[in-house]
Amino acid sequence: MGAATSTLLGAFVANGTPSGILTPGGTFDLINITGNTVTGGGYGASVVGLASPLATNIVISNNNFNDFNSNGVYLRETNGAVVSANHFDKSAGSAASTNAIQLAQAANINGRIFGNFIRMSQTTGSLVGIYLFNGTGHKVYNNLIYDIRSTTGNIEGIRVRTGATAPEIYFNTISFDNATATTGSLRGFREELSNTGSILRNNIFSITQTTSSTRSAIELASTSVVTTAINSNYNVFWVPGGNVAMRGATAYATLSAWRTASTQDAASFDTDPFFVSNINPVPRSAVINNQAVTGTGITTDITGAARGAAPDPALMSFHHPAAMQP
Repeated sequence: MGAATSTLLGAFVANGTPSGILTPGGTFDLINITGNTVTGGGYGASVVGLASPLATNIVISNNNFNDFNSNGVYLRETNGAVVSANHFDKSAGSAASTNAIQLAQAANINGRIFGNFIRMSQTTGSLVGIYLFNGTGHKVYNNLIYDIRSTTGNIEGIRVRTGATAPEIYFNTISFDNATATTGSLRGFREELSNTGSILRNNIFSITQTTSSTRSAIELASTSVVTTAINSNYNVFWVPGGNVAMRGATAYATLSAWRTASTQDAASFDTDPFFVSNINPVPRSAVINNQAVTGTGITTDITGAARGAAPDPALMSFHHPAAMQP
């Protein structure tokens, strides 16, 4: 789609008008967008159904979305949509307020976001990997957000906006480990508004890139009730010189300080995951090997390998011999 960045321009659009992207659509179901490569434009894929009936059986999988300006994938008014096994790379164009994947509005429920690779080879600008703006019943698991090369903008792995939506966020790896310093803030998980009730289990947050701004694995809104804002445990945090968590401007530099203030993450770790490399963040730490919790309903890793009775945190078993990149 060239260098155009208009929000009126998208590669795949299902909605209610031929003259735009975000107008509520007609009654449609059974849309499968798969096996494509998209470069440029404001949006890669945008699906906007109706508040009643919601669009169902929407699958966006195994695509390459490159250089999207506003959203790689944008969904509204859907029920049970699947966004899986896609590759996103923001490498060109304006990067203000860019989201790789966004699930928007309250009438957008039960989304499944899994097995996606999200990176940013552009060296300027901001990015949110996965943005859950609203809606209940969402599950986000086995995703990799990594190889972020920007040295100017704010970077967020997963952002949840709306209170009491309680998304389940499991087995994701978020690696902001660029060796070049940045001026932007770095947030692994961000609660944009207070008390979302997000459930975080078995994720790895590694944020070692130095910055003149703030670094935090978890960032809560300034109005959050720190003990009840989220439900977090069995995660791995590695933010040397930064903060395990923040609530507004209040920083909790260590896991111990965060536990004391929040009563969260009693079984989590503050340790180096010892990734193979920044671009192949398979952990190799014996400390966290087999230390994830069961009961999440996620029985396989990103490769399809079964997770055992003592699973590993992150999106892939530590013992898998292959790199995670294609």
